[in-house]
Amino acid sequence: MPFYVQINKSMELADSIKLYAINTGAFAASCIDWIEPTLKILLLAATLGYTLHKWYILKKENNEKNK
Repeated sequence: MPFYVQINKSMELADSIKLYAINTGAFAASCIDWIEPTLKILLLAATLGYTLHKWYILKKENNEKNK
C-alpha cells in the first residue's frame, strides 16, 4: 500500500474520532436539563443578595448623615 494512502486513512480516522467526540459532548450537554434552572436560581439569589447589601449600605450611610 502506498504511503499517501496510509496517511489519508489515518487522517480520516482522526477526523471521525473528533466528530464522534464533538457529537457525544453536544449530546451530553443537551441531556443536562437541570443546569438551566439551577443557574437561574443562583442568579436570582446573587441579585437579591446584591440588592439587599446595597440597600443596607445606603441605609447605613443615610443614618450616619442624619446624625
